[in-house]
Amino acid sequence: MDGKTETIRLIGINTPETVDPRKQVECFGREASDKAKELLSGKRVRVETDATQGERDKYGRLLAYIYLEDGLFFNKHMIEEGYAYEYTYNLPYKYQAEFRAAQQSAQAGEKGLWTKGVCDSRSTATPSPSIPASVSSDYSCAEDTYNCGGFKTHAEAQSAYEACGGTGNDIHHLDQDGDGLACESLP
Repeated sequence: MDGKTETIRLIGINTPETVDPRKQVECFGREASDKAKELLSGKRVRVETDATQGERDKYGRLLAYIYLEDGLFFNKHMIEEGYAYEYTYNLPYKYQAEFRAAQQSAQAGEKGLWTKGVCDSRSTATPSPSIPASVSSDYSCAEDTYNCGGFKTHAEAQSAYEACGGTGNDIHHLDQDGDGLACESLP
């Protein structure tokens, strides 16, 4: 931006892990990374910030939405095509409802990481980041399965968080600030 390189954390989305040295490459992570490179490498983009999210995250990355020159809304496109899933970090954001609808559409259309069986034969972790609207008392706590976008209420998220070990074992990263409360932005 303005002649300098800027690291951007895309608001409202998360992709399967590919670069965190503490984690194995997750199912569909390489495909998501390849798609991002295909769409963004060498391209001019327009950056939109969101006053509800602050300017930067704790790592100093600019928090933003990205638009390509042809008008493609990159954040939403990645969710719509099943390369990413909706992710609410802490507070609701400008396009939250739109991104959640895009994820529901991708899931219904079995696109990308939502394709039936796409991760069954792979040895890497499956990101299955959403859970059904009615959460049962049986939670999957062995791998990173849920995110805040998959819960309707804070209480629902808190229940899963506690069932999976809470602060000592927040495998789903539902408590982003470590205060013992999961998905605090939810009603």
